[in-house]
Amino acid sequence: MAKTIEAEKLIHVKTAAQMLCCTTMHVYNLVRDGRIEAVRVGPRGMRIKKASVDQFIQENTIAPEDFYA
Repeated sequence: MAKTIEAEKLIHVKTAAQMLCCTTMHVYNLVRDGRIEAVRVGPRGMRIKKASVDQFIQENTIAPEDFYA
């Protein structure tokens, strides 16, 4: 069964950048590289799948002992 828009929360690129503490250009680069998922809305607009950002954060979180090793 296809997912509906209600099931997939979409956020603005700026919001994704704030969640990741980075620039909007970095978010666009993550989308281009296939590391987070986006949806095209119109000829110029783009929305980011929030679940994709949450997954990116989870997959790239490191433990303090790994950081200082």
